[in-house]
Amino acid sequence: MRRNLASRLAPGRMARVLCVALACLAGGTAAAEEVIIGWAGPERQPHAQALKQGVELAIAEANQRGVQVQGRRLEFKLLAYDDNGNPNVSGFAAQALVTGKAVAVVGHYTTETTLAGAQVYAEKGVAELAVFSPSPRLTQMGYKNVFQLIGNITDATTYMTAAVNRMGSGERRLTIAYNGSIMGAAVADALEQEMRKQGGQLAGRVSISARTSDFNAVLKTVRDNKADLLYFAGIQEQAFALSQRLRGANLKVQLMLSGGAFNTDFYSGAGGYREGTLLMAHNRPESQLPGFARFEKAYTAMFHAPVMPYVANAYDAAGMVIEAIRRGNTTEPVAISAQLHAMSYEGVTGRIAFDADGRLLNPGYTLYEVSQKKWKVVRSFP
Repeated sequence: MRRNLASRLAPGRMARVLCVALACLAGGTAAAEEVIIGWAGPERQPHAQALKQGVELAIAEANQRGVQVQGRRLEFKLLAYDDNGNPNVSGFAAQALVTGKAVAVVGHYTTETTLAGAQVYAEKGVAELAVFSPSPRLTQMGYKNVFQLIGNITDATTYMTAAVNRMGSGERRLTIAYNGSIMGAAVADALEQEMRKQGGQLAGRVSISARTSDFNAVLKTVRDNKADLLYFAGIQEQAFALSQRLRGANLKVQLMLSGGAFNTDFYSGAGGYREGTLLMAHNRPESQLPGFARFEKAYTAMFHAPVMPYVANAYDAAGMVIEAIRRGNTTEPVAISAQLHAMSYEGVTGRIAFDADGRLLNPGYTLYEVSQKKWKVVRSFP
């Protein structure tokens, strides 16, 4: 009598046959191919954490709608690495993400940490999408895998200077203060150069430590040079502390900020910044972004938290990577970087495309002013 099939198969082979049979009974659904998108930054920093959540939302939505490459169903997953905002850790973070098979990375958080990871990613062709680092140095390194999702600071200072020269009556006397970071110095240099080019009057320049809360040197420079406008390039915590110090110093000087100096509840209030404070921020106003309302609703529903500035940029960065994979029909990192250079993508923050160096084309900016404890739009650029 012939033995049945099960008795003629080795146990391991029988298990594989049973798995195939069960898959057929389940409709033949094959397991999804896992695709890793990386993120790196200081996870305990609330804004950095919010940027990571923007990436998480884009991944969740992509998995819900389904993406296929060469007939294979993909499942996107986030691989996050906490680099503590420390450039000395960022290289290790980048290596860990590359080793973890990340096909692209959104991050890092600061200019210093983003630069520190860039070479590691470049060696493997892994795209690095910077959503909070507008330094020109990022796109001057010659890497073909680095992309800026916000405008370069040189563009911002051109608009900022033009706005300053049109505000008020008569010529403004501007003092520039900045912290000791790469980004702070770059902004100060660009603004000073643009002021001189446009015929503005520079009334002093002063540098302070990136970690200090002692603003005596800044106040003295403003007072000695009779400045009526003080521009400060620094992180939000320092900018807010300076604003509070100016409140009690009896100096009639208007404070102007940019980039990362926003408060965390930016879209609902000024968070304690004094009346008349100016802020030049990346992106156009949310009222001019058709996709912002839908994005905000999805983000708050998923994370039960308000949207902070630049979180939509992180969402767009991840979304653009996923779309590059779909359009290129590949998950190979080098091919993804090439596709990012070639494509134009309609994101929440507007149309996204890059030049040959990875610099964002046609970036938008908005000048805000604190009025009745809220940030009000003065004008948008260009």
